Amino acid sequence: MKGILRIRKKNTESLNFSNQKENQPFDGYFSRLIKLIPAEIVSIYILGQNLIPERDKEVLLGFTVICSILLVVIRYQATKEEEESKTQWMAIIISLISFLIFVYSIGSLFELYDLKERWIATLMMAFWVFIIPIIYKGDKSSD
Repeated sequence: MKGILRIRKKNTESLNFSNQKENQPFDGYFSRLIKLIPAEIVSIYILGQNLIPERDKEVLLGFTVICSILLVVIRYQATKEEEESKTQWMAIIISLISFLIFVYSIGSLFELYDLKERWIATLMMAFWVFIIPIIYKGDKSSD
């Protein structure tokens, strides 16, 4: 599981004095998009949301916090390649924000607290999913 969600940036340096080989993998736009969407936690959240009794604010809020903690723990391990490699904290933060935007967009928790605006949720989801893989490119392949 180590390194499976690690995002690798293409080395664009013209003079490369590192040990990086020309054919080392890097992640393109769609690969980054897939790795930054926390599908594993979203699926758990959808399951839990359907099992939690309707209108139970505290339980759903607690479940959202538990899912957020699980996301950080899973992504902490999945963005490291080796024991001594650095964790990609930015990828973890982006995935956490992605999860919270998803929670907001489906509305369940935020509707209970009367905090949801459908048009804001739609715009947040659309722009976040489109822009983030363009902005965040990860580490260089040699990391």
